[in-house]
Amino acid sequence: MTIEPKKRLSNLWLRIAENIDGDFMEIFLITSQSAGLEPSMGRPFGVGKSTLAIWMAYRAFSYYLGKLRFEGEKIIDENSYEERIEIMKKILDNYIVWKLDDLIRVISSARGFLPAVIWDDVQRDCPAWQHIPRDKREKIEYLTMTRQRVANIILTAPSMGDIARPLRRNVTWEIIVPRRGIYEVQFVAKRRAFYNPADDYSRLWYEATGTFDPLPEEIDKLYKILRDSQLNVKVSGFEVEGELGRKRGGRFIDLGF
Repeated sequence: MTIEPKKRLSNLWLRIAENIDGDFMEIFLITSQSAGLEPSMGRPFGVGKSTLAIWMAYRAFSYYLGKLRFEGEKIIDENSYEERIEIMKKILDNYIVWKLDDLIRVISSARGFLPAVIWDDVQRDCPAWQHIPRDKREKIEYLTMTRQRVANIILTAPSMGDIARPLRRNVTWEIIVPRRGIYEVQFVAKRRAFYNPADDYSRLWYEATGTFDPLPEEIDKLYKILRDSQLNVKVSGFEVEGELGRKRGGRFIDLGF
């Protein structure tokens, strides 16, 4: 007889709730390219990092609103489908950004406490290879002081090594998406380097593996429109303009709008 290991609720979700209740703030990074414990497809893009980020933010907001709770190893979501769509739309309309300046604007201008915010595709605005100018370093350090405004800052990038060092040194959890619908939680543990006390040793501690669902169809469509709008920007001195639904890679994408 095969005995299946008992599934347990990842501490990730409890930690998000504790940050809201306990006046804490943490930075979470969702990646996909580098494998952890789980076998990985090694795909840097399209695996579902942003999907998981939206679910994480949704659960943070739902918990804050008193519509989600934990019972043993279960997450009890008391939102109706319509309420779920409303919360996700609010997140996409107000609390997902693609630039550091926009993240700071959202946090600094918040009229109340934010359970979570999402900074998608961090490698675009704060890549590891780029020299980080002083003003950008100061903005990154600003994030470390936002505890009274926001509890959970959720980042996405292909891998930890793709984002600027001043940012990644503040990440406390890496959530790896090895393939669509699967996430692996790794705690970024730090230990004092006694012979070089100006630096800390970092290593990953495996915490749990879990699953997540695709986004509701209308939320997925809305996210794709928002993300596509980020392609209509000035890149390396030339304007990039596009229209969602044009031919891309031989496929015509009709989003029904």
